[in-house]
Amino acid sequence: SPRIDGVSTSSPVQEGELIDIEVDASDPGDDQLTYQFDWDGDGQFDTEPSFNNRAQFRYPRDGQLSGSVRVRDDDGAFVDAPFTISILNAPPRINQIIAPPGIAEGTDFEVRVIAEDGGGDPLTFSYDIDEDGVNDAAGADLDRINVNYPDDGLYVVRVQVCDDQNACSTGEVPVNVGNIRPRILSVTATSPIVEGQSSRIVIDAVDVQGDPLLYAFDID
Repeated sequence: SPRIDGVSTSSPVQEGELIDIEVDASDPGDDQLTYQFDWDGDGQFDTEPSFNNRAQFRYPRDGQLSGSVRVRDDDGAFVDAPFTISILNAPPRINQIIAPPGIAEGTDFEVRVIAEDGGGDPLTFSYDIDEDGVNDAAGADLDRINVNYPDDGLYVVRVQVCDDQNACSTGEVPVNVGNIRPRILSVTATSPIVEGQSSRIVIDAVDVQGDPLLYAFDID
């Protein structure tokens, strides 16, 4: 019957990554050998017999896992050997942070985060919208929030995404908030007047965000 001299793996790897397994086996009669792999140790072989002594598999979840390999010669004799692999938890991956590159002051807009976890772990999202190091919004599955900057300026939205084992990834997106012009509601003046007299001109103007206003007059 064949003999398994060793099973080597690329363990440890992170969840969602491919793991490589190589079997070192021999047969005293120089029979051609086939290989089968049981990836989850349930006693059921997950691959068909193959002449390739190498295989790859992707484990979606982290943990210490056991499997086995079966080597069979062309007379039907076989031998099994166990193997153990370590799958490490991986932090979630932030694929994209979506926000408008420019927006007017005082305007609501949405920040949306597209993230995924290699092991399918539940995700928690946190947002710091004013760069003070304090989360302004956080929650499980909170992959989007509404933001409103009351004044113009260049802002940065910082995002942190964590899995249920507190492995985290961070990202950020700039948002340029533009100033809105003030609005003149009315212009009134004392008129008509006699030459040499003064005319009183009154401007009724507002700024959307209440910025202090400066006035200039071209009277001629």
